[in-house]
Amino acid sequence: MSDVGFSVDYVTLGDLAQRLADLRGEFERGEGAIEPLLGAVGDDHLRAKLRDFATNWGDKKDQITEQLDSVAGFAKAAADVYRQTDEGLRDGYTRQPPGASGSPSPSSSSSSSSSSPAGGR
Repeated sequence: MSDVGFSVDYVTLGDLAQRLADLRGEFERGEGAIEPLLGAVGDDHLRAKLRDFATNWGDKKDQITEQLDSVAGFAKAAADVYRQTDEGLRDGYTRQPPGASGSPSPSSSSSSSSSSPAGGR
C-alpha cells in the first residue's frame, strides 16, 4: 500500500453544494410549469392525467427539496472544513516558531551554557 491518504478538491465540493442548491430552486419553480402545457393539450383525459401527475409530483417534490437542502448543506460544510483544515496546516508550516525545526537557536544555546552549574565553576 503505497498511498496513505486522500485528496479533496474543496472548491469542486463547494461548487457541488451550490449546484444542488440551484437545483432546489428549479424544483421550487416547477409547480407552475405545467399550466402552459395544460392549455396546449386538447384532450380532457390527458389534461386530467397531467393534473394528477402534477399533484402527485407536488407531494414528492417537498421530500426531494428537503433532501436536496440536506445534501447541499453537508457538501458545503464538508468543503468548508476541508478548506479550513488545509489552510490551517499550510499556516502551521509557514509560521513555525524559531527553533521549531529541531536545531537550537543561537540565543538559547549561549544562555544555557552560561547558566549551567558546571560552566560557572
